[in-house]
Amino acid sequence: MLEFLRSFKAASERLELAPNAVAAIAGECPIKMAFAVLQALQWDEKRRGGTVDDVLDKLTALSDGPIKWKHGRGLSGLVRYSDTTFPHVWSSAHEAALEVSRLALRFFFWPLELGDSKELPKDKEPLFHELLAENRRKALAMTLEEIADWQERIRRERAKLLNAPALREDEQRPEPPLKERVLDVLTEQQRKIVEYLWKRNTGVRFDVLADVPGAFRSNSSRSDETILAKKKEINERLAKAGLPVELKVSGRRLKLVLPPG
Repeated sequence: MLEFLRSFKAASERLELAPNAVAAIAGECPIKMAFAVLQALQWDEKRRGGTVDDVLDKLTALSDGPIKWKHGRGLSGLVRYSDTTFPHVWSSAHEAALEVSRLALRFFFWPLELGDSKELPKDKEPLFHELLAENRRKALAMTLEEIADWQERIRRERAKLLNAPALREDEQRPEPPLKERVLDVLTEQQRKIVEYLWKRNTGVRFDVLADVPGAFRSNSSRSDETILAKKKEINERLAKAGLPVELKVSGRRLKLVLPPG
């Protein structure tokens, strides 16, 4: 529970910035700045995972009421057949910030299909200009007063959730051992790999790791590329949970790096 509270607090604090970021894109910010802001929203979306989504029901119960956008704002202002699109009604400020951030990504960034590219390729610039046409941007426009109110509501919802009596009771309980917390956030196959590495401080060769019982599906590839992909997936889960553990590669050996002590 402690790890969740830390993860939620960090994700919520970043999400608090989303309305301002989307409003900047919807305004008259230069194309390069809009691209940089959308990249930041995409990074937040990936980093956040389901941390906030998983507690939206709790946030709804703690919210002071819904956030509503009239027809013509948001999705209904971006799609071709708006008459069949309902106006937005979000049950909490967190839900509203999540969905508006995703609307910006869905209509202005994801169509670029950039993969891991950190820069806007020249051949994508005409499409990006088209996506950011003024009549599309204005669908996500917000006033400064609206943004300020929205952000204050996110702060209040966050404070209520973090100070809920049930959560405080969990916070006072002794924290489980690091290994238990690490294994708890992994899939069954990922656990097999990490448990095997935990006992071997010097790391394990890829060819040995490929034979760890239960670490791979019986009919799946066990190539170096597959092992590296597993390493990436495990590290992403550990980072998302805020755990001070990481898998690193040295030569053709995979090693589990633990905190000192």
